Amino acid sequence: TYISAMAIDPKTTSTLYTAIIGEGIYKTIDHGKSWFASNNGLTVNYINSITIDPITPATLYLCTDSFGLFKSTDGGKSWRSIPGSFSDDTVFTIAIDPVNPSILYVGTDIYMYKSTDFGETWARIGSSEPLIMNVRDIVINPKNPSNIYAGSRMSGMYKSEDGGENWIEINEGLTTDSISALAINPHLP
Repeated sequence: TYISAMAIDPKTTSTLYTAIIGEGIYKTIDHGKSWFASNNGLTVNYINSITIDPITPATLYLCTDSFGLFKSTDGGKSWRSIPGSFSDDTVFTIAIDPVNPSILYVGTDIYMYKSTDFGETWARIGSSEPLIMNVRDIVINPKNPSNIYAGSRMSGMYKSEDGGENWIEINEGLTTDSISALAINPHLP
């Protein structure tokens, strides 16, 4: 058994979700003492990440290999595929604006995308110079959601200060150009 992703409900910490390769999503509501499958409507078994809406935790997003995104609005009881121009891509990560959860950012094996309507429509971002490809993680500054960071497996770190419209490389001092995970200290300005 291989666990590929896990997420904890930010408002009810006894609730966790985990993705098991070949089996889909499992959920616990008792801190992991017991688990049950939560795959109704889910048509894929390889999940790269699970992201929970910080304001409405019953809304979850799954990033998958070659099948795009899936969304649940009922705490994982049912899932539906989210339309998008990246639906055949491997989606590695999704970031939700912590102040306005209608704004979403997705990183795929090719480009980055942004939605301003809870994922119903998408626009490609980060496709002008510098070209950002193979985005493995995206984080949003919780104190200033216009500041976004992206880690690429091919070209290091990037930062946007305008909600993803423009990006700059921030690789000075890094010894690698392969960045797969990012975090922001929530206590810093």
